[in-house]
Amino acid sequence: MNKYFNGVLVETNGVRSLGGGGTNSSVGILNNSSAVINTSSISSTFYGNGSALTETLSSISSVYANSTLNLSLASFFKITIDGQSVIKFINPPTSSNYFSFRVQTVGNGFQPITTWPTAAQFNYPRCLVVSNGNFYITDAGNNTIRKMVLSTGEVTTFAGVGLLTGTTDGNGSSARFNNPSGITVDSNGNLYVVDRNNHAIRKITSSGDVTTFAGLAGTSGSQDGTGTSARFYNPSDICIDSSGNFYVTDSNNYTIRKITSAGVVTTFAGLAGTYGTTDGTGASARFRNIHQITADYNNNLYLTDNYAIRKITPAAVVTTIAGSMNTSGQIDATGLSARFGSPYGIVAASDGNLYICDPGGSTIRKMVLSSGNVTTIAGISNTNGTTDGIGTSALFNYPFGITIDSSNNLYIVDQGVHNIRKITLSSGTVSTISGVALKSGKTDGSLIQVIWLEGSPPALTFTAGKIDCFSFYTIYGIIYYGKVEGQLLNS
Repeated sequence: MNKYFNGVLVETNGVRSLGGGGTNSSVGILNNSSAVINTSSISSTFYGNGSALTETLSSISSVYANSTLNLSLASFFKITIDGQSVIKFINPPTSSNYFSFRVQTVGNGFQPITTWPTAAQFNYPRCLVVSNGNFYITDAGNNTIRKMVLSTGEVTTFAGVGLLTGTTDGNGSSARFNNPSGITVDSNGNLYVVDRNNHAIRKITSSGDVTTFAGLAGTSGSQDGTGTSARFYNPSDICIDSSGNFYVTDSNNYTIRKITSAGVVTTFAGLAGTYGTTDGTGASARFRNIHQITADYNNNLYLTDNYAIRKITPAAVVTTIAGSMNTSGQIDATGLSARFGSPYGIVAASDGNLYICDPGGSTIRKMVLSSGNVTTIAGISNTNGTTDGIGTSALFNYPFGITIDSSNNLYIVDQGVHNIRKITLSSGTVSTISGVALKSGKTDGSLIQVIWLEGSPPALTFTAGKIDCFSFYTIYGIIYYGKVEGQLLNS
């Protein structure tokens, strides 16, 4: 007896299969082991045919139970459950064709997801911080602060309005920013944002209320003072120590500024308006091209400066601990023998290591503080790309900002492709968790990833007991997908 799903032959006399175009065009076998689609027998006349029998949810579960199916996406087929198309393959991909497959678990069965996700997009994001199960991301090109729920990947605009600049304090979309850069969070969940081109530090409460914490928005300078009487000049990053003091890399003043929780601003290291490479204490130290900054549990500061990593003790003693202030490169070595292409993002982890974004080489570097040993943990030196993978099989394109969660997972702003990437340190696995690679935008939404950019797409594997569900679509001829997971049920 033949059984069909909307015109697709799925069972003939007890042998399960996938097919298209007619009652006898079986193209794959699903008899409790595995099958590969035989694309030569798929008839193009099937596409768009929605007039045949629609089966129930329990029937589709029984078809897939205890089976592994390898799908070669050389043409297409479609399965419809309760009138909803949930599988459709097209190849070669074009801007007008797409593949979609989304299923979610409901009780003891499946139902199609009829509300399709929108791809979250960023526009040259810079930095990010983790707080209470959420990411907060400075989306510099959009002049906004974005919020991403870690458990779902859903991205929303938390403060500011996409592409609009300004200095206005206010709640959520009433506030305005101008090239927001560094970001940190205090113990009460308040965010502090470096509003770079406004020369100010902004505070955002958990309810989205934006105020100017230090500096006068729109006015540059180098004065110490309290709150809006202080001045900054294109600051780039901010961190917080265990005592609740903030430290800001005041880039165009070539100084490190300290801000107390009461908003009192002082110059902690360096001399305003004077750059150099000298190690020293307080105002005798010199900085050249300071980017981002982090604090460890002993309140030592670490920052990226030109081609080097600098350390500042709580007593304001500045030393160069890795790399060379004047020489770039991509050399793994110990301390001053190591070379960096152009280090930016930096984070001190509880494991006693520093993790550093090196966009000059498109790599992620690790420095063991106890030994000074510098290694490359992800990416390939001077090779740009969007590939997810393990360690040096993954590729980045101008990794900029970095943070770490309580489980020692790294999260990286891959600025050159407008993505947020994750590195699971226990395995070295690099994955993309938000954004549309190679496409900037301001859209709120969920995870959409690039699966391939040209040529034939890879095979997908459906394993008994678990199914990876995808939604593919095209933007300007590039194929993207979002991924969720559900459970297959034995009938």
